[in-house]
Amino acid sequence: MKGNWNFFYKVCRLTELALLKRYLFKALGVIFFSISTVTFCTNSAAWEVVELPSPGKEGYDDKGIRYHNYGGSRGYQYNPLYVANDAISFSESYRFLTEQSDAQAAHYLKAYWDVVSWYSDWLVRKNDWLLVPYKFDARGAESPWYSAITQARVARVFIIAYELSGDEKYLSTAESLLEPLFVEVDKGGFLYREGEIIFFEQHVKPLYDHTLNGHMSALLDMNYVNRILKSQKVQTYFELGVASLESTFWLFGIPEEMSFGLMMQPGAKFSKPKVIENTYKSYDLKHLEYLKDLYHVTGNEFFYDSFIRYYAVMVYRDLFKKGANVVSASAGALLLNSTGFDASYNLDRAIDNYSLNPKDYAVFNSGKKNIFEIQLSEKKRVGSISLRFHWSEYPRQFTIKGWVDSKWVELVSENDWEPPGAAPLYDAVLDVTGVEKIKFEASNFSNHSKLMLDFFSVSETLGASRELGVWEAAQDQMVVRFLGLKFDEELKDLQSGQVNNRLLDRFVASFKEKKIDINDLFDFLGLEGVQAYPYVKED
Repeated sequence: MKGNWNFFYKVCRLTELALLKRYLFKALGVIFFSISTVTFCTNSAAWEVVELPSPGKEGYDDKGIRYHNYGGSRGYQYNPLYVANDAISFSESYRFLTEQSDAQAAHYLKAYWDVVSWYSDWLVRKNDWLLVPYKFDARGAESPWYSAITQARVARVFIIAYELSGDEKYLSTAESLLEPLFVEVDKGGFLYREGEIIFFEQHVKPLYDHTLNGHMSALLDMNYVNRILKSQKVQTYFELGVASLESTFWLFGIPEEMSFGLMMQPGAKFSKPKVIENTYKSYDLKHLEYLKDLYHVTGNEFFYDSFIRYYAVMVYRDLFKKGANVVSASAGALLLNSTGFDASYNLDRAIDNYSLNPKDYAVFNSGKKNIFEIQLSEKKRVGSISLRFHWSEYPRQFTIKGWVDSKWVELVSENDWEPPGAAPLYDAVLDVTGVEKIKFEASNFSNHSKLMLDFFSVSETLGASRELGVWEAAQDQMVVRFLGLKFDEELKDLQSGQVNNRLLDRFVASFKEKKIDINDLFDFLGLEGVQAYPYVKED
């Protein structure tokens, strides 16, 4: 729950954006201009006053420190990144309320210093470093484990402590927290190096995985700290990290799926990238936020261009995913049988749920046989299958079969399955021709009472022709027609991913021509939700 200032700000901005949407965003923003924003919106309350912690109540310990419930055997644990986020929010709330002469300011200042005091006992010294430990097992890493994103975020907390108090010890603490970011992974630090590329690793145990938001976040917090620290060493690594991001960022792009990566397979090299697709819209928004902030910090046009292109991926992804998913109702597929589902949830919508709408997942009941079958519109050449479950309601055993030549052929069989990464996401690369039906069957729910299926996708092995077919089918939609892309013979010779790239190129060129302020785009996206893109349907 947010404070009244933030409520007023959101009302203010939503009013402004409603006017923009009504008058300006015709045909995906063909006409753009700027209007004056109410000063209170853009200046006085352009950020959020957070709620004070409630010591001893849900989510906090008896001292008001955030205490997260991970469920299962892990239970309640301190996540030092979440604790740092609280501290930063408390300090910003304190500063704003002080400007407003609000008596509540003192309470936020106390909450901030309570977190700083907690860190004094939590941090671990190693040589000249200070480390921020995680004291629970996660992602295959046994505790204690450490993370570049958390090191830099907590350094920011302590540089704020120095700004508020003038005490040099907090300056020294911030510097010691940054130090292991400049030490290579094989020497116990967080720095991955490959040729001229460096990357600040969010995860180093059991292996580095080039988590994108971790590197971007570390850069931004490092830059924030160095405003005060003014270290040439920190500045040098910041500049190297920015240059490395510029050279690696689009390795995370997955144009053939109109999607973007969250990280790479553990141990992968940038010279041979193996990207793990992101299935969390929250991380898409975080990537966009960091691109926006890096653009403002560096003035580098690369980050402006990348923001617009990533934004375009989000505009077109759901449309493409549904069109490319051969088990989607929109592709003419028909759900034949489903056994063991909770009837209050909709399996059809879950199959297409790339937006990860929390209302659209499907629920299996573990006490019954759990099967569904889908009749395809015609025989298909299946190239890949992707599905995602809710954490932690996933099956340990499941099979996927295809009806080929009048018999069921096993496409996927998993026993004692465990999710390999940050989400219960399963991907299988295949090449099976003549598939007429798909059958999914699950069992062994890891002792959970149910299984929750977020989405289910089956794609064809057709390269660029698959992409071309999706956009040909959707070319009458405003969001596609706006681009003026002709689906002609020229496009039919492109490789997989190149048709989608052509679409994104056209989007970026159009928006750059109009010199769109990415702050406005980001505010629109953040306040109205990821589905509210700046275009309108025809009247």
